[in-house]
Formats: sequence, structure tokens, C-alpha cells
Amino acid sequence: MLLSTFCTSYSQERDADGGTLKISNKAKGENLYDVAKQMFININNKDVDAIVNMNHPKIFESIDKAQLKTQLKTEFEGNNLLTIEYPNRIPDFKVSEISKLDYKDVEYAFVSYEMQAKINFKQKLDKLTQKSMKELMSSKGMDVKFTSKNSMSVMMKDKITILLKDKLTGNSCKMIDFNKDLPYLTKVVLKEVLDAAERYKQELN
Repeated sequence: MLLSTFCTSYSQERDADGGTLKISNKAKGENLYDVAKQMFININNKDVDAIVNMNHPKIFESIDKAQLKTQLKTEFEGNNLLTIEYPNRIPDFKVSEISKLDYKDVEYAFVSYEMQAKINFKQKLDKLTQKSMKELMSSKGMDVKFTSKNSMSVMMKDKITILLKDKLTGNSCKMIDFNKDLPYLTKVVLKEVLDAAERYKQELN
């Protein structure tokens, strides 16, 4: 989601890579295209509980589930500083092949899509604030355009969500936002998977 990326930005996604097998994007009856599509449906419906339940359970060792729900509600409903509007549509998206790490009994794939949003601020921003905010968000891979003194459009090309299946998730895929600013990302996702996500992102450009 955008808020974690935005807030982090404002306050400051058996081959040569080691035992990885690539298979189709259907695993044990689960179509990853449908999993990804459901993620966007839940976002469009602002279904906080469904979005939280789609997250990988290991995330909740680092962030309280109630805290994540509060963050999502704030993102959908706004707070005393800003509101965020998402287009009510399912974006064009791509799903990679599934890769498998046999030695860890882990399967993973990547969903890439173009994220768009509009941020409305409760107060007008001066030109210096707009400039510094635009530079900071641009450094995080976001294209930013101020449409007025208190609103801006944001576009992030090739945003990536990791779909992960392991012992903790049972027979279903769970999602993790590939956002390197998230403090818990390296605690939740194996280095091999993060490296693969980075390579996948670079190949999209």
C-alpha cells in the first residue's frame, strides 16, 4: 500500500542463484492470477480484514495485527494530515512464474503493476515543501505531480508484491509488499527471495 511507502519517505517492493526451480504460475490448484486479482478487489472494496488476512503471518511477529488494521483504515479514511484516493479499478498486472527453494520448502512469485493514487493534504504546501517532498518520493521510485497547493498525483511504475508459500502459510499463498524501507522485510523474507525480487524489478525496466 502507498501509506507505508509515503510515510517512510516523508519522515526521512535450480539455476545460478542457488537451488531455485522455476515452474508455472499454478501451484497445487491455486492460480496466482486469481490470488493477485483478489488482492486488488479487496483494496477496491476497502476490506481491511481481508487485506490483513492476505499478509504473510510472519509479518505479525514484527507488527501487531491491530496496528496494521489501523494503518490501513487510516489510508482508506484519511487522518488529520491527508487523505489518499485510489482509482476504483483493477490495474493491469503481471504474475511471474513460481520459483521454488527446495531446501527451505518455499515457493514464491511476483506480482507487478502500476500503482496510482491521489493525495489530498488538509493544509496548503509551500513551494519549498512541495519540492523537497517530490524529490524524496521520486527517490523511492514514485512519479509525483502537484495538481494544486494541497493535492498531488502519484504513480509508481512496476510496484511489486511478493506472493509466498511456505510452512507457515500451509497450502495458500500470502503476500508481502516489496518495499525495502519496511523495517521487517528482511526478517520475513529470505535473502534469496529478496534478491530475486530485485532482479525481477530490474528486468521490468
